[in-house]
Amino acid sequence: MTISDKINQLILEEKPFFHDGRNQFSLGLSIIINIIHWIILLFKLHTMQSTILLSYNVFYENNFLASSKYAYLIPGAALVFFIFNAFLSNYYYSRERSVAYFLNFSTIIIQALFLVVSIIIITTNV
Repeated sequence: MTISDKINQLILEEKPFFHDGRNQFSLGLSIIINIIHWIILLFKLHTMQSTILLSYNVFYENNFLASSKYAYLIPGAALVFFIFNAFLSNYYYSRERSVAYFLNFSTIIIQALFLVVSIIIITTNV
């Protein structure tokens, strides 16, 4: 077996999507961030009042006061993005792995941004 045959074998080797280490890392970290997000909201919003500030504008001050239940839409939306990106990256994995890796690692950033938004909402309402 020549070197070019070994290289072709490595390139054409098909790993299932969920057995790829990069996918396991990025999807695992994303779901851990989302679980932490839910836990933080459950513990922090349970002790708060029923109405919280969800949006603040410098010019108009309190822009949107609503029930604390609306804050749970934030990790829910992050979970929807996670599931959508996981399905898309699974679809593109067999065609172009770099697109799948990009989608998976962007999911980590999306989860982190949604977590930061929730932390800001919690700290402004304490």
